[in-house]
Amino acid sequence: LVGAKVGETRQIYVTFPEGLRDKTLAGKKAIFDVTVEEASIRTVPEIDDELAAKIRPGLDAEGIRAELRKAIDENESGEWTEVRNKALSDALADVMDVEVPDTLVTNQAREKY
Repeated sequence: LVGAKVGETRQIYVTFPEGLRDKTLAGKKAIFDVTVEEASIRTVPEIDDELAAKIRPGLDAEGIRAELRKAIDENESGEWTEVRNKALSDALADVMDVEVPDTLVTNQAREKY
């Protein structure tokens, strides 16, 4: 809907994901008529001591930055680690040809199963 104006109607073409719980829609294509009812612009506030104090009294700009970094790191490490590692291994497998010793395969299998 980028560039659409309030009151404008556009057709949106979508394909529902194959893994959708509702199997009647999984993998199917659909067209939606979407009318823009309202448009707004969001701005990200400057991280400063005033904003930090509004979030939590006694917090400063550096404290909020540290908390944001920690939250992002924790979120990424938990939620995306497996996805990232699979994508990396798939990409490496596509460009590398490596012989894997039988002992490594056996040890990995023992750890997993």
